[in-house]
Amino acid sequence: KKAYVFHVFSSNQPYRTLTLFYPSKSSSKGRKTVSPELLISLLDKVKSYSLLAAQHPEKVEGVLHETPKKELDYSSYKIVVQDVYRFEESDTLIFRLSLENKTSQSITYNPQNVSIGLKENLYSTSIVDASGDIPPNSVVTAYFGITGTANGGRNNLSPKNDWNIILMPDGQQHLAPQPSQDDKKI
Repeated sequence: KKAYVFHVFSSNQPYRTLTLFYPSKSSSKGRKTVSPELLISLLDKVKSYSLLAAQHPEKVEGVLHETPKKELDYSSYKIVVQDVYRFEESDTLIFRLSLENKTSQSITYNPQNVSIGLKENLYSTSIVDASGDIPPNSVVTAYFGITGTANGGRNNLSPKNDWNIILMPDGQQHLAPQPSQDDKKI
């Protein structure tokens, strides 16, 4: 019951975006309860996304999908954010990551301790499909999801954000990622 006026014009270099979110009526905090069963079904949808999009596009209608290919390069391993999927109704984002071990030693980590970072905010995972092991000189796929905020509210996060993945190998000190060649300034 509010009126808004927006002046919109086309530009080759837009500098603002606007997203309007309508609060859910089923929860006093603006978020429906997301069950483990629903999270598992969302993960299954992510794993079969390309097939569903090609053969049953109505099954992935409303799912926002980005392929950032962002690389986080550490001394002994590399993380590549391959895909990010957003499910609006459940306020959930699921990340498909490639984890590359650059050493001849196995790297282990606790998948439950992986966090997703965005600027100064950290989000704990709501669903994980990862083994916790990266074999020597190999690449494995892992899935991590975040739902809502820590205090039970909606996160309303876009899959287009500049995400960071915080993964701490067992017995190793976590170091800042090395800048990629594209990030180095002369």
